[in-house]
Amino acid sequence: MDDTKNFTVADQEKVYVSGPFWSPYTGEHPYGRYLNDTDSDVAELGTVLNWIAEYRGIYHIHLIGYSAGAFTVGRFTLTYPYRVNSLFLLAPIFPPYGLTGPIPYPDPRLDPAKFGVPMTIQTCGETAGLWKLDLDKGARRESDIEDALWKEIMKQDPLAASWGWPGIPGVIRIRTVLRFGWNLATVTNDDALGVDVPVAIVYGESDSQVFTSPESRPLPQWGGPPLNELPGPPFDPTWLYRAIKGRNKVMFQLPRTGHFMPWENSAATLHDYSAQWIKTRSIEQHGNGAFSFIRTAGGHEMMIRLDL
Repeated sequence: MDDTKNFTVADQEKVYVSGPFWSPYTGEHPYGRYLNDTDSDVAELGTVLNWIAEYRGIYHIHLIGYSAGAFTVGRFTLTYPYRVNSLFLLAPIFPPYGLTGPIPYPDPRLDPAKFGVPMTIQTCGETAGLWKLDLDKGARRESDIEDALWKEIMKQDPLAASWGWPGIPGVIRIRTVLRFGWNLATVTNDDALGVDVPVAIVYGESDSQVFTSPESRPLPQWGGPPLNELPGPPFDPTWLYRAIKGRNKVMFQLPRTGHFMPWENSAATLHDYSAQWIKTRSIEQHGNGAFSFIRTAGGHEMMIRLDL
C-alpha cells in the first residue's frame, strides 16, 4: 500500500506525489488484486485473541464491530462462538444477499476497479461528502469536529498525509477486501447468535451507509424470493436483527445520528450503551427487542418498541 502504482488511475489523479510533472501510472499494477478477504481478517482477529488468552488467561471475549467491522467479528462469532462472550455491533454493514463464500479473482461479479488493486484512497472532501449525506438527513455534530478528526487521521498515516495536492490535506488509504460469509443464509442457519452469544445492534436513524437499496437491486419483502449473491449492497441492519434466531438480541435506533456516531452528538450515548451492554447484557434495561425514539408533541423524546 506504499506503492502509488497500486492505485487505480482515477485514484492516482487525486494525489500529488513527487512534483508538478508527476503523472498517473497506467501500466500493470505490481499487486493486481484485492489485499484481504474475510478469512484473512478472521485469522488476524483470532491471532489477537489467542495472544490475549495466552497473556491474560481470558478466553471468552466481548467483541465490538463498527460498520464493515461487523463482517469480521460477525464471521468470527459464527465460526468460533465458544470464544465470544457477547457481540456489540455499531452501524453494522449487513448484505442479506452478499457472498456466502469466497470466489476466485477475476470473477464477473467483482468490479475490476475495486477488486483489481490492493487499495483505494479517499480525500478529505470525499470523506466530508459522505458525512454530509447523513447531515442532510438530520445527523448532528459539532461544527469543528470534521477538521479535528481529519488532522488526527493524518497523524496516524504520515505517508498518506504527504500525498495531498499543495494546500489540500492528504488522503486515507483503504485496503480492498473481499467480504463473504455474513449474510442472510449464514446468519439464519446459525444456532449461537442470540442464544449462547447475546447480540446488540445500535445504529442512527440518519445513517445513509447501512441502509442502501439501489433501484437496480432492491431488497425484496422479508421472506420473498432470494437474490443472486453479489458483494456489496443492498445493506440493511434490520434484516440482521430479524435473521438472528435467538431471543437474546436487542437493537436501538438513535435519533439525529449518522454513520459517524463516535464523533457526533450521540457519542456519549453510544459509550453509555456499550458499557451497559458489556456489564449487564442489556441496554436501557432491555435484553431483547428493537427500539427507536419518537418526539412527542411537547418536544420530548419517547422510546418505543418496534414490531420486527
